[in-house]
Amino acid sequence: GTFEVLFSEPMNTGVTSVMTNLPGAAVSWNPSQSIFNITYTVLDEYTVYYVNFTGQGHTDTSGNALAGNMYFMFTTEDLTNPLAEAGSDEYRNAAFFTASASERIVPASASDSGSGIANVTWTVEAGPGPITWGSQWTLNTSVAASVAGMYILRITVTDGFGLVATDTFSLYWDLTPPVTSADTVSPYWQTSSPLALTAPAADALSGMASVELWYRFSADNATWGAWTL
Repeated sequence: GTFEVLFSEPMNTGVTSVMTNLPGAAVSWNPSQSIFNITYTVLDEYTVYYVNFTGQGHTDTSGNALAGNMYFMFTTEDLTNPLAEAGSDEYRNAAFFTASASERIVPASASDSGSGIANVTWTVEAGPGPITWGSQWTLNTSVAASVAGMYILRITVTDGFGLVATDTFSLYWDLTPPVTSADTVSPYWQTSSPLALTAPAADALSGMASVELWYRFSADNATWGAWTL
């Protein structure tokens, strides 16, 4: 690219010094002697660049020293969206925190390498009831529901340049215990081992995490041993 400085009258083109942080800067005067060109290579995103003529000895063709504004500055655009991570899907029946590494397999996160994070917003995209937030505008907020079912929760992250990223996670709010039963053993008296038992278990929302079968033994149907897993 080229950064062009226009002077109000012809300048002494024998002076070409300038202070700048433009990458790969190369300078030249226009034939009119009143335009100073600085060519540069690739600029970084969301970076402050400057051009400074102060104390560099510039004069007009009559030898009058440069006066007025001698310092120029500009900031490049932030072209990269922020990163938004809503976190892992959750099966819950009590409040938890969205960005807690001790409470979630994948906690919520937000980052931006350029202009930085300006704000974070949590919203309910779908679900059978309301969500209670600690703060909808905080990355690490508490979340709870009062109605059982599946919710889709969305995080929206906006950076300082107005660029946006979003992500969602599913929350399964389960308030109903699982159900189980043990089928009757027939005949009642068993004389051989192993013994086949049927004990179905089911859960309508979050599914079964584990099933345990406890038993105890009696040789006379009167005296029973301790429950054993």
